[in-house]
Amino acid sequence: MCHGDTFVLASHGEWESYHLTVSLTYSRAQFVPNSFVVTGGTWSMVVVRENQYAGTLYGDIRSGSLSLVTNNAGEPLSIRVQVQLTSNGGFGTFGGRAGTGVAGVYDMSTDIRSSETNGIARFDF
Repeated sequence: MCHGDTFVLASHGEWESYHLTVSLTYSRAQFVPNSFVVTGGTWSMVVVRENQYAGTLYGDIRSGSLSLVTNNAGEPLSIRVQVQLTSNGGFGTFGGRAGTGVAGVYDMSTDIRSSETNGIARFDF
């Protein structure tokens, strides 16, 4: 059985803002309870600099995992997603480079009770 999810994160700063959307597919990992293997997906990130559109990066998800964190009674507390991102295009310049060849890591956690998501995406420009 294959599952899918979409996650949206927004980061607002004084000079730059980032809006990241990650859509992924995953299936249950064999022999590992509460764990799933990311089998594919896509992502895009819109960058705003000094209140103006600066560009968009987009690409594919190379690999990753999704895990369900539970308490001692087995009740679900949060969902953790960690994936490797690679860009295959974009509009604009990022760190002095065009949109291709940029790689990154997306690591986030969603609290099941509050539905609040926190995470980070790090990119190598």
